Amino acid sequence: MISSTSDGGCHANLPRLLPRPAPWLCHHIGGNDIGFADVVTTCTLNSDSTCVNRVNEARTAAQTTLPGRLDAVYSAIQARAPAAGLTYEDTRDNFAGHEVCTSAPWSNGINLGNIVESFHPNAAGHSQAYLAALNAITG
Repeated sequence: MISSTSDGGCHANLPRLLPRPAPWLCHHIGGNDIGFADVVTTCTLNSDSTCVNRVNEARTAAQTTLPGRLDAVYSAIQARAPAAGLTYEDTRDNFAGHEVCTSAPWSNGINLGNIVESFHPNAAGHSQAYLAALNAITG
């Protein structure tokens, strides 16, 4: 898995970063762009008002800046994937109905022991969302 921000991060160098041959690639972006780990830490360790302020900052970034940046980076990845020998598959819709606060989440909730795992796909997310996408490509 490659994790980066949408400001260029690793996607510009995607062909160079992949091992040859690359069996598959899972790329997560977005949370780093709005300081998600900082939001989780701030809300866990500070006052409610400090948390609310940090959440509001992140929400503003997520609603104003992030969508355009994500569209641009996903388009760039999709355009560069063939040069890296990859087929691009957007899996965001595969997680619909299985968000963190649902009865059957496919992403982890907060994990204070390993904050980088928080709100990333869990085993069900990998097997149900990503595997479905992989099977759609490979048959």
